[in-house]
Amino acid sequence: MFMLSFIRNIIVKNRLKKNLAKFQRLLSGDRIKGVLSKGETLSYVKDMLLEIFGYQKNEIISGSSIQFFDIAVKINTKIVYMIKCWPINVNLNNLWASYRPSKEEIKYCAANKVNWIVFTNGVDWQLYATSFNENGYKIESLSSFNILSVSYTNKNDIEKLAIVAKEGVKSSFHKKVLRSQRLYERAQKEPPFEVGIIVNI
Repeated sequence: MFMLSFIRNIIVKNRLKKNLAKFQRLLSGDRIKGVLSKGETLSYVKDMLLEIFGYQKNEIISGSSIQFFDIAVKINTKIVYMIKCWPINVNLNNLWASYRPSKEEIKYCAANKVNWIVFTNGVDWQLYATSFNENGYKIESLSSFNILSVSYTNKNDIEKLAIVAKEGVKSSFHKKVLRSQRLYERAQKEPPFEVGIIVNI
């Protein structure tokens, strides 16, 4: 139901149609050059949160007020997700494989009830569901997309964008996607049903 209303929302449609192409044009040039620093990525990401994903300036927090991450996204003072940024030429897959939060970071995330984190170099976006407590952490991959290849006319691409978008977060769409993903993974692990054949003698 949410996805249908999200796709049909004229404000969302116009926002994606206008601004997605804009950032794809800018970032494609920077990726070819391979010169986008972390600070420049941070600036791009904040602009995309405003212009593509629909957040307001006062909902995007960066600077010394947050630790271990580069951006905190808040709605009604509650942290929606935290974002880590890297230069545009950094391979996030290699980075994620070696990511191990420190004890201090785990405590910080637990204290601030950080349940969702995003890794991005401006082009590649990876969203993870997280669970932090004093004893450790659990992180599950939820979604990923390349901002250069998504299309506002493709339903699967729009779904990926909706997970990060303000409208999706307010509707708990990201939580619904995670539940569906867990059910699917559980079903894949369960042994298949045995099919019995009844033979009349």
